[in-house]
Amino acid sequence: MVNLSGTKSEAQPFIHEHLKTERRHLAVFENEMPLFRGSFILPVWIASGFITGFIPRLCGINCFYYTIYRVEQFVDSHYEEQCKRISALAIPPSNVINRFRQCQADEQHHRDEALFLMTKRPSLLMKLWGAAVEKGSSIAVAIAKLI
Repeated sequence: MVNLSGTKSEAQPFIHEHLKTERRHLAVFENEMPLFRGSFILPVWIASGFITGFIPRLCGINCFYYTIYRVEQFVDSHYEEQCKRISALAIPPSNVINRFRQCQADEQHHRDEALFLMTKRPSLLMKLWGAAVEKGSSIAVAIAKLI
């Protein structure tokens, strides 16, 4: 990855590790989850994810890491909600909660790593962006539940 000044990005190792983990999570859902049917609007989710990472990258590395932090905060909460719902089933599928917990731990690690890599406290603009990202994530989940 190249940053705007043309030098090698300091975020490149973080990005590659994050991508590798997310691909592993997708493989878990595609191959191991009962009743996983995928999403016909996956291209929209991919484009949204790209934009959610690209825009803050233009605003600087600190904004980029803050965005990752906020996204992973949301994802952690979403996994927790899903685990509670699955646990409440009369007979929860045995491997699902364990796999969700493994994915959740990865997301928590990404969240904590992004927070650690931030070099400055978030500005008001960054906080507003983070709130928008969280709201957008909530809307995406609501849409996914409908379709």
